[in-house]
Amino acid sequence: MQNWDLALEELNRLKEIIDSKNFSSPLNQLQNRIWLMHWALFIFFNHIRYLNAIQTNAHHLIRYLATAVVVNKRRRNMLKELIKVIQQEHHTYKDPITEFLECLYVNYVVVGF
Repeated sequence: MQNWDLALEELNRLKEIIDSKNFSSPLNQLQNRIWLMHWALFIFFNHIRYLNAIQTNAHHLIRYLATAVVVNKRRRNMLKELIKVIQQEHHTYKDPITEFLECLYVNYVVVGF
């Protein structure tokens, strides 16, 4: 079982370390911040406050999250919850990736070329 509250605490600690540490170069610190943001998305998706923020004002992150869930075998267990979010946001946000997942997992319609 995954403990998302503990993961959020650890993420905040990691953020503080990255922000306070003297890196060999500003680029190195920037790269560490970018990696943190990539991996934090899964943690934020599992906290209602952050999920609400994504659904309210950062719909483009749904596309990013959808892609990350599909290509990462360890995250496939999140697919069911992701599909629920895609369905909820269907009328306010859609793009080729979310539409494809909705067709595949909700409507069961895939049109070949």
